[in-house]
Amino acid sequence: RYPSVCVFLAFTFAGICCIISLPQMQLSDDSDRTFLVWDDLRVERQDAYNEALDKVEVGNQKKQSVAVQTEAITAWTVWVIYEAKKSVGSLLTPAVLNDMENLEKQIANHKRYKNVCLIAYDTAADASICNVHRRSPVDTFPNHDTQTEIETTMTGIFADDDRYLSLKPSFEKGWSTSDRTPRWARTMIEHGAPLTLKGRTYNYYKEDEDAQDEYFVDYVLDVADIVDDYKSSNFDTYFFNQKWFDEKSNELVMQDFAFVGLSLAFVIFYMMV
Repeated sequence: RYPSVCVFLAFTFAGICCIISLPQMQLSDDSDRTFLVWDDLRVERQDAYNEALDKVEVGNQKKQSVAVQTEAITAWTVWVIYEAKKSVGSLLTPAVLNDMENLEKQIANHKRYKNVCLIAYDTAADASICNVHRRSPVDTFPNHDTQTEIETTMTGIFADDDRYLSLKPSFEKGWSTSDRTPRWARTMIEHGAPLTLKGRTYNYYKEDEDAQDEYFVDYVLDVADIVDDYKSSNFDTYFFNQKWFDEKSNELVMQDFAFVGLSLAFVIFYMMV
C-alpha cells in the first residue's frame, strides 16, 4: 500500500545491519581462524590451549625482560621487491646495486628507523648496531664498484652450496650458474621490539603491544611512501609489510562502507521524492 515507505524501511534496516557489522569487518592481525566454526568444541579447546600458552609466555617474559629491539617481530618485517626495467638486462650490475643502496639508505635514514630496527649486540654489552641489510642484494654484493667484482662474488656463491641455498630466495627462481642475470630480487629488513616510547622502555613486545604496533605502523606507512615514490631508471619497486597491509585493508573496508551508505541514502532520497 505504501511502497516508498517499505523501501525506506528495508534500506534503513540494511544500513543498520551494515553499521552493526562494521567493527567485525576490520582486519587487524593475521588469523588462521577465519574459516573455523568458532563454537566447535575442538576450536574452543584449541583457543583455551593457545590462551594458556600466551599466559605462560607473558609470565615468563615478566620474570625476564628482553633487551630493547632485540626480538625480531615477524609482522614488522619489511619486504622491498625489485623488478628490472625492460631496458635493463640484470639487477646485478654496479649501476643497479648503487641505485638499490641509495633507496635502502633512505629507509635507514628515516627518523624512526633507529627506534624500531632490529639490534644485534657484539661482544661488548653496550655496543649495538642496526641490521640495515638483514638480507639484501646490496649486502650480498658489498663490493660492486665494477662488474668484475660482482661476477667474482657470484662465482664464490655458486661454488658454496650452503651459501647459495641461503641466498637463492632473495633472487628470482632461475638464478643459477646457467642464468647469472636475475631480473627480480628482494630485500628483507627486520625490525625489533620491545621499544622505548615517550621515556618508557617496555620489557617485552606483549607489554602494551598496541602502543608499540601503533608506533611501528606510523613508521612503516612512511617507508611505503619512500619506496613508492622512489624514481629509478633501473627498476620498479614493490612494497609489503603485514601491518601496512592490515592498515590499508581497514581503510579500504571503511571506504567501501562509506560508499554503500551514500548509495543507500541516494536511493532512499530518490524513492521518497
